Amino acid sequence: MRLYPRIFSIALVSLAAMHAGMAHADWIVDPGGDQTAGTGDLLISCTNAIVRGHMDVAAGGLLQVQHMQIEAGGLLDGGSGLIDVNGNWTNQGTFNPGTGRVQISTRCGISTSTFTGTNTFNQLDLAPATGSPLTIVLPATALGTTTVNTALTFGDNGTPVSITGPACTGILLGPNAPAPVMGNVTLGPKIWIAKQAPKECAAGNGNGDPDGGNNGGTTARAIPSLGT
Repeated sequence: MRLYPRIFSIALVSLAAMHAGMAHADWIVDPGGDQTAGTGDLLISCTNAIVRGHMDVAAGGLLQVQHMQIEAGGLLDGGSGLIDVNGNWTNQGTFNPGTGRVQISTRCGISTSTFTGTNTFNQLDLAPATGSPLTIVLPATALGTTTVNTALTFGDNGTPVSITGPACTGILLGPNAPAPVMGNVTLGPKIWIAKQAPKECAAGNGNGDPDGGNNGGTTARAIPSLGT
C-alpha cells in the first residue's frame, strides 16, 4: 500500500497560492490559480488545503492535508495520484476522482472526519495503517451522496472504523467495486454500504436488504443488493 513512497521538495506552490509567513497557514489555490503536483509529492504538514481554483494531483500526491476544502468554483483533479486527508472532506465545488486514491487517516491528531457535499471517489481507503480509531460522518442524503467506483478499503491492520450520519445515509458502491472487508468496521443505525440503498430508505427501489440493513449499529456488514 502506498502511503508516502516518495517525499521530496517541489517548488510548485507560488506565493500567490500559499498564505506564507504564518505557522500552520492554510495551503490555498486561489481563484484562477492552476497548480499541479506532476509526478512529485506535496507534503503540507497538517495544514488545511483550500481549492478555489484548479489543483491537479496528476501522478503525484497531496499529502498530510488536515481539512480538505473544495470551494464553490474550485476544481480538484485526482489524476492517478494520492490525496491524503487527516480531517474533514468538504466539497462545494468539483472533485474529479480520475483513477487516483483518497485516504482518510488520523496523522494530524483528528479522530473524526466529516464528509460534506456530493463526492465520487475512485478508491477510498479509511484508516490505513494509523492505529488510531477513526469515525466517518456521512452527509444527509438530501445534502450529498458518497460513491466509490472501484475499491472501498478499511486499512490493513484492524484499526477500528465507525461510520455514522443521519439515518439512511450510506456509501454507494460502483458496479465494479467488490464488497469491502469490514471486520474492523462499525456502522451506525441504518447506515449502509451497498450497490444500492435499502428499500426503506428514500433512495431505495425495493431491492435492498429485507430487514432494512444494519439496525443495531454494532456489527458492520454490507447490505446485500440486487445482483450481489
